[in-house]
Amino acid sequence: MYHRLNSSQTIHGKVLLDQTIALDLRARHVTDEAIVDHVSREELEEIITLYKLLFSIDDE
Repeated sequence: MYHRLNSSQTIHGKVLLDQTIALDLRARHVTDEAIVDHVSREELEEIITLYKLLFSIDDE
């Protein structure tokens, strides 16, 4: 569903990623705002890197 890179689907995908990361941190009992922000950013960067790799493979 989120394989197209137009604005509305990218926004929906970002919201879903944020919710997933937040739920995962809550499940691990992480509540410190600085840690949550750092981990969220780190995980999001990793996910974006993986998607870039997938799309670059598709283009070949």
